Amino acid sequence: MLRQKLKEKKLRAPVLPAATKWGSLLAWLDTVLAAESILFSMVSARKFLQAKNKSQRQKRKMVYTLVTGSDLISMLKKGTSLLRVVANQLAKYEKDNTPISEVYKTFLDLPKEFDATFLTPRELKIMKDIVDERFGFVCGDAYGLAYLLDPRFCGEGMDVATRTSVESFRSTWFGEDQADRVLLQLSAFH
Repeated sequence: MLRQKLKEKKLRAPVLPAATKWGSLLAWLDTVLAAESILFSMVSARKFLQAKNKSQRQKRKMVYTLVTGSDLISMLKKGTSLLRVVANQLAKYEKDNTPISEVYKTFLDLPKEFDATFLTPRELKIMKDIVDERFGFVCGDAYGLAYLLDPRFCGEGMDVATRTSVESFRSTWFGEDQADRVLLQLSAFH
């Protein structure tokens, strides 16, 4: 019934999201958001809550409550805006030749991109805390060094403490007495 109504309105039919596919989940949420008025009219129909058994009635009541709830649209908009940010960043890493300096840049860009979403200040803080936590888990000195040495970035946006740590790592790579050798090797690499 829903597919038929979506087809009449020339809207995309919903595709169930795959467990690990951000893009399919985003497409599914976009479809639900576009079909909000159709869903509302379907669950508001007189016979929608009528069902043959108690289990079906309970499920229909849950669907009715979700679709007619005042926060459905805001939740869908938040979900799609968050997934767009994540999907856009993940698209960079679908290729096997993405430099590791891009990983560092991604972690610098994510908080700014989350600022443009429909999140409340509290939700925004939670997302930024998650990004900071993941950054600490994923990015070590090698990522910072790659970001510092990449001529596209040259360490732009790197905080002072991290930059100092990375520069120290760079100069003591082979030991204190080998700093010149490290710099020569790195300059030959670039």
